[in-house]
Amino acid sequence: TGKNPLGNKRVGHLPGSINIDSYANNLNPDETFKSAGDLKAVYESKGITKDKEVIVYCQGGVRAAQTFIALKYILGYPKVRNYVGSIGEWAHKPEPAKYPLEK
Repeated sequence: TGKNPLGNKRVGHLPGSINIDSYANNLNPDETFKSAGDLKAVYESKGITKDKEVIVYCQGGVRAAQTFIALKYILGYPKVRNYVGSIGEWAHKPEPAKYPLEK
């Protein structure tokens, strides 16, 4: 239907974004972070490397903060930022042409 159960006015993802399930890929079953080696393998397999600028986001910023910690503090990525407003903010921007979403 194209509707978002979380109430976003528009649905989709930011252009050029790469979807990585943060819970499955960042955390062990006991909710501790996976090892640096495991995290590195996940992110590098998706083309996310230390030399690139990385901006993480999710629906409201919580899972993005988790990914930020994994990249910045466990893996030492120097150019990583958390888009705190995340898709919940972006999808409500009044100018869709200026703030596009891909489906």
